[in-house]
Amino acid sequence: MLLAGMLVAWRVLSGVSGTSDAKQPPVETSEFAQNVIFRNKPVLVSFEAEWSGACRKVAPVVQRVADSVDGKATVFVVDIDKCPEVAQKYGIRNVPSLMIFKDGEVVETVNSADENTLRSRLLAHAG
Repeated sequence: MLLAGMLVAWRVLSGVSGTSDAKQPPVETSEFAQNVIFRNKPVLVSFEAEWSGACRKVAPVVQRVADSVDGKATVFVVDIDKCPEVAQKYGIRNVPSLMIFKDGEVVETVNSADENTLRSRLLAHAG
């Protein structure tokens, strides 16, 4: 499973050709802006932590959403322990936390781990 292990600080789950490999090298926090903020399509960011049981439960849901929206939106996972500056900037206090970004701004915080709800909220910002 792609999300198992959280081996990198953050990684792409969908939307960028050829980069959905869980073994890609760690990415610096400074690259968050390039890969999330400067995208012109919606981005779902799942803020997670390796030690969190709740994150392990939501991970397969996030993965299925990523697989189903490829090309219309992008999905990223951010490990809050490896990117604390990003987590702090967005006020992440609990994990998992799910935020949708568009045009550099947080447009929605999703308070549901239901697959259909996540997908529909993300795609609502694609139009």
